[in-house]
Amino acid sequence: YNLVEFSGEMLNFEFHDDVFITSISPSSVPDSEATKVTVFGSGFVKSDDAECRFGLERSPSTHLSSTSVVCSTPPMIDANVTVAISNNGQDFIFSHSILQVTASTTIKYLEPSFAPETGGAVITIVGSNFAAGMSCDFAGSSVSASFITTSTAVCVSPPHMPGAVSVGATMADGSGVQGKAA
Repeated sequence: YNLVEFSGEMLNFEFHDDVFITSISPSSVPDSEATKVTVFGSGFVKSDDAECRFGLERSPSTHLSSTSVVCSTPPMIDANVTVAISNNGQDFIFSHSILQVTASTTIKYLEPSFAPETGGAVITIVGSNFAAGMSCDFAGSSVSASFITTSTAVCVSPPHMPGAVSVGATMADGSGVQGKAA
């Protein structure tokens, strides 16, 4: 290296506008499933190396425009995580927006798992992350639930034609889970 010899080939290098993140949508996602998060800002470049980062977890981004990209969240634990974006997969710009990762509601089993078609049977639903104000959903028929604990709720079955149906739970905030046919 003597500052005199150099290659005759020109290598391309590009400078781009600085990246800024202004907001993310949605601001809350479930922990157990991939959710598409749109990142809004400026300076986003279409690149095979572009990535989002949720906490320490990386995810490829899909370029929509210079002001928005979409990334899918990886499975994460129930926590608040920072969101970052990189056009080149190396230099990450962090958002001031925090993504809230919430524990998903699950249904493990029902007791009993059948009832008369006239309804009126007390059904115990066992699962996780239940909350006061929830309802039980029997094949589209919603009935209020008695919240017992975060893992137990009680519902009274509505009248329904004979046959297997899916039973779900909906929380007061509209989130929920669809269970398997009982």
